Amino acid sequence: MMGDTDSRKEGCWQRIDRWWLLLVLALSFDLSASTAAERWQGRLTSGELITAPEILDWNEPASRPTLAGRALLDERQPFQALWDQEAPVGEPPTAYVELIGGDRLTGEIQGWQATGVSPYHVAPPHLLIQPTMEIFPNDGSPRLPVRVATRWLRKVVWSSQSGTVYEPATVWLKEGGRVAFRSVRWTESGVTLLTESGLRSFSFHELGELHFPQSDDWEAYQQVLAVLSPGLKSRLVQVDLANGSRLTTSMERFQARHWGDRKRSQSWWQLVQPVWALDPLWIPFPQITSWYWFPPEEPPLSWSAPVRVERQPVFGSSWLWRGDLNTLGQPLMFGNSERHLRGFGVHGSTSLTFTLPAAARAFRTQAGLDQAAGIGGSVQLSVVQGDAAPLFATEPLIGSSRVIDSGWKDLIAAEATAPRTLALRSDMLRDAAPAGADPFDIRDIVSWGSPTLRLDRETLLQQQPQYVPTAIPGLAGWTIAPEMVASLKYRNWLDETDHRVPVYRGLWSTDRPFIVLSRKVTLSAADRWLSLIASRFEASSVPTRLQVKLDGRSAGEFDIPVRLGPIDPAPITVPLPEGGERTVQVDVVIYAGTPDCWWEWRGLVATPEPPGMHTLFDEGSVAWVSESDNGGASLVTGGAFSGEKFLRVPAGRLDVPADDRLSAVIAELPRLGEYRFLTFAWKGSETPRLALSLAHEGRLRSEIAGGLGLGGVGTPRVGANGRFRKLEERGLRTGFTWEAGTAEMTDGLKPIRVQPQVPAEWQFVTRDLTQDFGPLLLTGLGFECQTTGTGDWDAIVLARTPQDVQALQQRYSAMKPAESDPHYSRKAVRPEEWGAAVAAFAPAFGTPNATHGLFQKREHQGQTDGWQTHPEQRDKPLILRTVHQFPADRPQELDLLVTHQPGSDFPLQVRMNGAVIFEQLINEELTRPQRGWASLTVDLSKFQGQTVLVEVLNGSNDWSNEHAVWKRLELRDRASP
Repeated sequence: MMGDTDSRKEGCWQRIDRWWLLLVLALSFDLSASTAAERWQGRLTSGELITAPEILDWNEPASRPTLAGRALLDERQPFQALWDQEAPVGEPPTAYVELIGGDRLTGEIQGWQATGVSPYHVAPPHLLIQPTMEIFPNDGSPRLPVRVATRWLRKVVWSSQSGTVYEPATVWLKEGGRVAFRSVRWTESGVTLLTESGLRSFSFHELGELHFPQSDDWEAYQQVLAVLSPGLKSRLVQVDLANGSRLTTSMERFQARHWGDRKRSQSWWQLVQPVWALDPLWIPFPQITSWYWFPPEEPPLSWSAPVRVERQPVFGSSWLWRGDLNTLGQPLMFGNSERHLRGFGVHGSTSLTFTLPAAARAFRTQAGLDQAAGIGGSVQLSVVQGDAAPLFATEPLIGSSRVIDSGWKDLIAAEATAPRTLALRSDMLRDAAPAGADPFDIRDIVSWGSPTLRLDRETLLQQQPQYVPTAIPGLAGWTIAPEMVASLKYRNWLDETDHRVPVYRGLWSTDRPFIVLSRKVTLSAADRWLSLIASRFEASSVPTRLQVKLDGRSAGEFDIPVRLGPIDPAPITVPLPEGGERTVQVDVVIYAGTPDCWWEWRGLVATPEPPGMHTLFDEGSVAWVSESDNGGASLVTGGAFSGEKFLRVPAGRLDVPADDRLSAVIAELPRLGEYRFLTFAWKGSETPRLALSLAHEGRLRSEIAGGLGLGGVGTPRVGANGRFRKLEERGLRTGFTWEAGTAEMTDGLKPIRVQPQVPAEWQFVTRDLTQDFGPLLLTGLGFECQTTGTGDWDAIVLARTPQDVQALQQRYSAMKPAESDPHYSRKAVRPEEWGAAVAAFAPAFGTPNATHGLFQKREHQGQTDGWQTHPEQRDKPLILRTVHQFPADRPQELDLLVTHQPGSDFPLQVRMNGAVIFEQLINEELTRPQRGWASLTVDLSKFQGQTVLVEVLNGSNDWSNEHAVWKRLELRDRASP
């Protein structure tokens, strides 16, 4: 019975609230009719207001936009805010994601992905959102969804259920009801929630809203600063759009562009990339309603969601607090039409409590009754930190004519026992309302304008390096020593190597001479190659090298490759020892050298074959032949072009139109994991025609052109944004088919004729796929031997670059074995060969500069298989180096067995972190008593517990035959005295 009475009372009060709301709207200023004569209005940080009918010259990266002749981006007199006074306040979006910090992206949630599109393109878990507006210039390509990293989510809304309220750790269902939970796990089709009663799973179609648990918003803010404003050098900017979206970026990741007539603002675009967006977004200028700039050390308080909301309504129970709007859903307006883009709208007696970051030092706000209150309303406002006396309080306020500026108020220092809080309090004057004021809280429409924190800049700078690893997706799973993390630096770099698709990339570096990355990698039995995906931009960095170690054994030193164009440079690739499923400890030493070493790091990939190649048919890739409906096709042993077996197809066809093992993206500008070239070997016996066809999305030959129509199929145009375009006509016309012979096709296609006659002996063919056909999604193969006889195929391999094609040609060419050298059993003359050579005598070491090669001597001074080195130049020694973590619990030493050439000598040095700790001239006087070899031990016990750069130098004194011959160079535990 009591429940029924309460329900009737609640309904009664809601009807009264709505009546008073209508009254307030009638008494309020007609905001929709008060449009200013000048469309654009901006506020400088000094408080000065600027208005003008249009913004000029915001159309190029280097342009200097102005408003009424004032430079928008002038660092000496910067704008704080700029808004379109004609832009209406739209209805809240019904489908969107809300991010930590208050960003929103309006659009349809299409799915979730755990990682990137391929192992070569690491991405954090992310949602796919199809925006409600164009985010790329319209070039005829279908729109692709935006990738939004899930770690930044505050709310996901499929269908709005709760209004603007944020209730942490709560799910609303479309069919009604809500569920509280502790944690959430994404799946490809929905979510699994851990609730009080156990696990519950819901599909995306069942969900209305998903609100994530309360996060540490200020910890997230520091992570944002590490990416958007490294070194706190760039102002942040929040861009609001007409569809309800908000995008926070920085001027480092913001550029003006145009697409069409640069003089017309309708052709302007702004290239931005928030920290949560995995790709840059192109925003049409006409869709932007406002910009709000702030220095990184002065964020708006609205970055953080309130941790507690307390209300004591009388007639305003249905008027909830709002962010950046008053409680009527209109802009925050004070006094004589003074607008604030950031702040909070509350009604009557309301307290909003926020957690303060540790770096917070001061607070400032403007406040008063909103312009919508007119001459009515009476409140008293205060700002209170924790349980202390108010930092700031007003006298009783009546009507909206008076605006209070608190000025900067120092905050009380942090306590170790509890987090600091700040409360914005509005109290209606129930019993002490001045004469003439409205009774109760009828028009107590309060606005807090531009509440802002001031953070300690030095504290922010000191904390930035620890967030760099979290900013680099490729570093997930890697370990970096804390003392090295403290040296990390981050940099935003706009990659325009593909001018059609500019991409912001995160580069990083270190102040130290070196940095060590470590992780364990689980390998399958098929894995034979380990690739490190790293690159640098020549304009942004000096040459940089890294060393790779597998289980403590060096696999070599390598230059970090330079990205010169839109195609990914080849990764750093090392061979793996064969074995079953196993775990390998991988250590990567990056030798920074100078502060100008900057690199991009995407991580590590283990693969069965080199990353620039994908075998479709060869010795180890034959399972699909026996599994398919092969029409008499068989694997023949003996007489193969490569290995032992080849594919033989009798008169007729063998079609394998859809097989994952034959799938690949074919592109003009192939990224890692994509390809452009195809090699194959073929021959025929007593047949007039051979043909090899490629399947696109499971369709072969005439099925593509005839069944789908010209231009009817989309395929990736491989680029940074992954947009799509149509299949090209030449591929459709030819049916993606090559032929040899003279017989005519019967399905109307005109294949590319590789040669007029079917070869009777193996012929190795290389084709440029995009030149022949254009891009496609390869999903299978088709083989044809027409009318009579048989056709044979072998060595069908995709390649990414001309260099990969050359490597395949070398692999399959019948080269004459090299003649035996009487002096040397092995030679390492190319940089990619140096690693294995050095590891043969110095397992932990690599070399950056063996320009004269390394040679394994058959015999020298009574020892076999010693390795010969030579200084690079008269004043530039050959260096063998490693970074070594000396154990803290025991001393170690360096053990060497080395000699010289007869009748000559050379100086040997040992350096630790660049300082020489040992020198010895290696000559006959030293080696004669030791049967021609010098056995040396260098005590390194004083470096116990340290991570040190260890260098051993083959130096020069008179530049005369100063070869060193090495048998052993090892770090080991020190022998007991």
